[in-house]
Amino acid sequence: MTSNRSYYQRISDLIDKTQAGIPGNRDADGNLKGFNFKRLFILAALFLSVLIAIAYVCDYCALRYKIARNRAPYGSVNVQLYYSMLQKNGKTEITLGDTQTQTCVHSLFPHMGYSPCWYAGRRTDKRIEI
Repeated sequence: MTSNRSYYQRISDLIDKTQAGIPGNRDADGNLKGFNFKRLFILAALFLSVLIAIAYVCDYCALRYKIARNRAPYGSVNVQLYYSMLQKNGKTEITLGDTQTQTCVHSLFPHMGYSPCWYAGRRTDKRIEI
């Protein structure tokens, strides 16, 4: 919407409003006031990363407590091995291998070099390229 007032009249009105204590639509530097999405995004990312770090530390402490009290901190998952061999004609031959037992840890995150049992239980097939 275009105003019939001149640029200097609008500046004068803005100065009068700010001197009277009525906030205008600009800050002290003359920038337009508005919602700062960049700052909100940075704060949300920082909050989320701190929350994940706290969850990881709490999960590790709970695992250490289970180990200290001997409350079955580890589990096992049977993994079926498949050997995949590329032939000269471009086809792939798949051979069934043995079943192996993989150790997992009862926690939310991976700890001590073991995958969590909820994750390892979903991946019971392992393909080995030869």
